[in-house]
Formats: sequence, structure tokens, C-alpha cells
Amino acid sequence: MIPDLPLDELARRYDNSRAVPDWRTRLLQRWQAESAALRKTHALALGLAYDPAQGREAEAQFGNAAIDVLAPRGEAPRGGWPCLIFIHGGYWQWTHRHDWSFVARPWVGMGCAVAIVGYRQAPEVTVLEIADAIERAIVVLWAEAAALGLDRARFVLSGHSAGGHLAAWCQTVDWPSHRLPADPFRAAVGLSGVYDLEPLVPIPLNAGLRLSHDSALEASPVYRPRTTTCPFHAVVGGGELEEFLRENTLPAVHWPHVVTEAIGNEDHFSIVDSLGRPGSVLVELIAALLA
Repeated sequence: MIPDLPLDELARRYDNSRAVPDWRTRLLQRWQAESAALRKTHALALGLAYDPAQGREAEAQFGNAAIDVLAPRGEAPRGGWPCLIFIHGGYWQWTHRHDWSFVARPWVGMGCAVAIVGYRQAPEVTVLEIADAIERAIVVLWAEAAALGLDRARFVLSGHSAGGHLAAWCQTVDWPSHRLPADPFRAAVGLSGVYDLEPLVPIPLNAGLRLSHDSALEASPVYRPRTTTCPFHAVVGGGELEEFLRENTLPAVHWPHVVTEAIGNEDHFSIVDSLGRPGSVLVELIAALLA
């Protein structure tokens, strides 16, 4: 559904960089530095490919379409580490998975592994092709779990912004067709997600996404039947733009087993920053799901 708003107002309500203009200098640069440091000290597997056509060749062959797994130092416990799977955002077209390794900081300190999932981006591929790629990434993580020392019974899926959309998409997948259990996740968390893509069609953001009304509806998770029964937490910052607050209500309208939460006065970027901050409300929430 496209809200009945002037197009410039609708565009403003999805323009997070305009709402928080200093996020690249204030947050992204720090994230990149913290991420590089964490990969040096906690890398378990970097550049794990998930496209069958890629094999296990050099990362230069496949760019962002790979998984980085970070874990506590030392041997995995018997049964494996719990694993937070994180799909990064960037409106399906910006940022790299290496920018997001910082989110692993509190988790490796609590004895959990973190898998950061990257993907090829628009306009090179469509949103539906990205969703299909994320399905393949989950299948590979499931298959490689024992070798990596991960506990498949304690996979919690999360994603921010476009990654929130992709985490929600994974609640609508026929996982047994991929030879996985119907419910491969203990829980899932959509963080500041976009769950109805139709409002993006008429605004400038769509130039790179190339969504039509039909493809936007097809790519919108909330208009697909939910196949999983694990808890799904739709979480948003209380200080986010109006459309993100509205979008955050949609999973509970369309699906069962959904918890909707707004956290403080966090904006679109400070809320994901809190995912990498020990003791934050968001970390405590997800830690309870992983326990």
C-alpha cells in the first residue's frame, strides 16, 4: 500500500541519510575501524561463498556475496556456539558486509558466534534475486555448521533495514524444499525493516532498485504466507522516520507469532549501533532469544 502523501513527503519518510546526515562520518567510519579490528582477532571463516557457481575460490571472484563468521577465541564448546546470523542493510544497494563486523563485539564476548551475510546488490541484481541469494546463504550456513562449530539449534536470524526485509523474507520460505527443517531459526529479529516495498516504487530511491508495482508486491514479505513459527520480533528505533514506524507494525498485522517493539529514541543508525554495544537493550533482547 502506498500512503496517500505527496511524493516529496513520501520520499522524505524513507530518506534516512537526510534524517541523520552525519551518520557516515559519526558512525560508519568507526564501524569500519572496529570491524577491521574484530576480523583480525575473532575471524573463524572469512569470505565463505554460498553461490554454487562460485565454489571456494578467491573472494575477488564474488565480492560481497559471501559470509564472514566471527567467533570467540579457542575451541567451540560441546554442541557448538550459538550463532547470531546478521544480514546487513543499505537499501539492497549500498555498504559491504565488512562494514558490519562490529556487531559481533558483544556476542563473541558472551560466547556466541556471529555470521555476517553479504550479497550482490542492486542495480546489478533485483531485490527478488537478493532474497533468493539469502536463502542459499542460510542453506550453506546450515550445511557448514558442524565444521564451523556452530549449534544449529541456536540460530537466531537478524537483519537491519534492507536486512530486516530479508530476515522477514526468510520467514516465508519453504525450507524443507532446501532440505532444512521448516523452522531453522530459534527466533528472528527484523531491525528497522522494510516489509512492504510498494511505497518505494514512485520515489527516487527506486532508480537503482527498478521495482515495478508487481515486483514490489511480490518482494514484500508481509504479503506472503508465513511458513515459520519461531518468534519474530519487529524492532524499530522510537526516533525513526514515520514510514519506518509504520512499516514496523505490518508483520504483526499480517502474521502470527510477532512481537512489535520500539526502542527509546534511537534513530535508524543508532539502533544498529546498539547491536554492537554490550549491555544495550537490543543486545539483552537478542541474548534472551539465544539463551
